[in-house]
Amino acid sequence: PALWLDPHAVHHKMLTCRTTSRPCAAASRARLAVPSRGRLLRTNVSVGDVFPDFTLPSDSGASISSQDMIKDSFVLFSYPKANTSGCTTQASGFRDNIKEFASKGFKIYGISADSPAAQAAWKAQYQFGYPLLCDENLKVLGQLGLAEGTSIKRSHILVSKGGKVLDAQIGVSSKDSVPKALEVVLNAKPL
Repeated sequence: PALWLDPHAVHHKMLTCRTTSRPCAAASRARLAVPSRGRLLRTNVSVGDVFPDFTLPSDSGASISSQDMIKDSFVLFSYPKANTSGCTTQASGFRDNIKEFASKGFKIYGISADSPAAQAAWKAQYQFGYPLLCDENLKVLGQLGLAEGTSIKRSHILVSKGGKVLDAQIGVSSKDSVPKALEVVLNAKPL
């Protein structure tokens, strides 16, 4: 369930369910970060969660919102730095399997803290056929649990049309990310 942090209850570490306003059992497992003015607290995503709202610039300079993304099923993969060996391996794997993902109705998005210019150059060099999102301040990456401080965890999240998280692999290797994502997609029930 979505968790709501009452700013007055921070020192008591009390989290409440957003829909029922009752104390949530997940409070003991949650990492507390104190948002200002009691905003929705998300520090990671788990299977069954609703994918959070955000808007980020992409490699093209255009903004992409998660509300637009959830109009289709998709894979969002994160990588530490564009145009490095492991990141290129992961991104090329998604490029090389784009037809398999598309055959099951999944679009692909990449995300890192690189600038739109760096993402665009890398995308052009390796001919990636999908958008690369730019989270230069790591706000969204942190919200999704894909970054700690300035360190980005190589990961992927699969989301169904409408926004339900189907799978989240945080800290996966560059060689395992695509096969693991593809396995879930190929075994998913038709959407």
